[in-house]
Amino acid sequence: MEQVSGTISSIRYANEKTGYTVCELESDDNTRITLVGIIPLLTEGERITASGEFVIHPDYGRQFAVRQCERKGPSREDQVLKYLSSGFIKGMGSATAKKIVERFGEHTFEILEFEPLRLTEIKGISAERALYFGQAFIEHEKMRSLMMLAQNFGIPSGIAARIRDKLGSDAENIIRENPYRLAESDIGLTFAICDRIARSVGFEAHSKDRLKSAIMYVLSESISDGHTYMPSEELYKAAVKLANVQEEYLYDVMDALRLEGRIATERQYPDRIYDRELLEAERYCARKLTLMNRRRSEDLAREAAFLIDRFENEQNLYLDDIQKEAIMCALSNGVSVITGGPGTGKTTIIRTLMKILEEKGNKAVLAAPTGRAAKRISETSGYEARTIHRLLEAGYSIEDNERPYFMRNEENPLDADVLIIDEAS
Repeated sequence: MEQVSGTISSIRYANEKTGYTVCELESDDNTRITLVGIIPLLTEGERITASGEFVIHPDYGRQFAVRQCERKGPSREDQVLKYLSSGFIKGMGSATAKKIVERFGEHTFEILEFEPLRLTEIKGISAERALYFGQAFIEHEKMRSLMMLAQNFGIPSGIAARIRDKLGSDAENIIRENPYRLAESDIGLTFAICDRIARSVGFEAHSKDRLKSAIMYVLSESISDGHTYMPSEELYKAAVKLANVQEEYLYDVMDALRLEGRIATERQYPDRIYDRELLEAERYCARKLTLMNRRRSEDLAREAAFLIDRFENEQNLYLDDIQKEAIMCALSNGVSVITGGPGTGKTTIIRTLMKILEEKGNKAVLAAPTGRAAKRISETSGYEARTIHRLLEAGYSIEDNERPYFMRNEENPLDADVLIIDEAS
């Protein structure tokens, strides 16, 4: 790879989410070079050494595609002035920045970080404004440092922003103290990336934080595959392979995770290792399903056979014994699961249930996991079906990093008596 060094003279484009930036570099040999690549939170006046290669863009000509980047704060006063005038501190325009640099010169950054109240020595800057400038400067520098740490280890800047959102302004220190925090579900980096960071800051192979993370990462991968627990023998085997340690090093760590409440077992199945939150969720679902199953309609249960016969006569349709049994089960219980391969008559069962429930004055809604599945069951059953997400009125939180949420929940349940999910899994 080639290298170029110099000072950022202007920024043409910067995407805050991805970190993709197009900027002008005034190189040390006084030539102007257009840089393109992932260089998050870049600021005019900043000094960088970029590694990459020159490319020819069909529209914009010769550019330097940045692969890696080493950044340094500006050193000369004119660079410091340009840096502070770039707008990353709201309310600090070029005139105010000029007064600050003229007053403190090469010590400007030290003043902003450690003695911001000294800014009140400049006419027009109040104590409140001085403290705000100092805090804004510190926050920017911490985020810039975090972005560079992330970039050095191949972490996308979007995930780096998520790290900052989750861990706060002290994110870099938290990462250096325990890089394996990044493997937890709210951030979700791979164990390999966390391990690389940890080794670079001096973590030992047998560190408890490292081995805890290995166990939890193996367990999370199993959960991603659809499992609610792992047999302890399999968990140990996978964690030994991942962490490259002997099994006996994991015994104390497993006990520590139990004491911390991060993993759990059931008394009757002590060899099944659960993520505690998932075990609690499973138990909660079981309690809810039991409660729902008790809330059946006695009228539907009592009249089920008669209603099925009437439907057959009205529709001039013949249902086989297995279909009738499935419909009887659905009408006689609060919760039912009906399974069958292609062509076994599941759609006919749905159509029969919807018709019977409709005639008995019950409001039934039909849904499926995907748009394609919802469209198919709508066409074959004759009843409108929606996706589960649309039915539950899914949305995304602007305040919480676009985290998904549902408007329909326990506090705001669906306006329906019966819910039928096709192709549930």
